[in-house]
Amino acid sequence: MKGPTISENGTPSLSADAPGGEE
Repeated sequence: MKGPTISENGTPSLSADAPGGEE
């Protein structure tokens, strides 16, 4: 799923490729 997400480390990310995004 793409879009603004919060990863398990708590960092907000705008893309799956960004650090802290969904992997």
